Amino acid sequence: MKNKRSMQEPTFLLLTALADRPRHGYALGDEVAAISDGRVRLGAGSLYGTLGRLLPAACWPRG
Repeated sequence: MKNKRSMQEPTFLLLTALADRPRHGYALGDEVAAISDGRVRLGAGSLYGTLGRLLPAACWPRG
């Protein structure tokens, strides 16, 4: 049985930032900060770590 966990807020915000158009890393961090009114700021390690966990899950189409 797989371990089911709730989606963490930074992951949700990152997916939200990708919902309307593709963005590169720096723009993703800026969009996450804008969506959260500056409350959440993703550093490079958190940003790319989250993306790395999402890729195998195929959460969005790869182009």
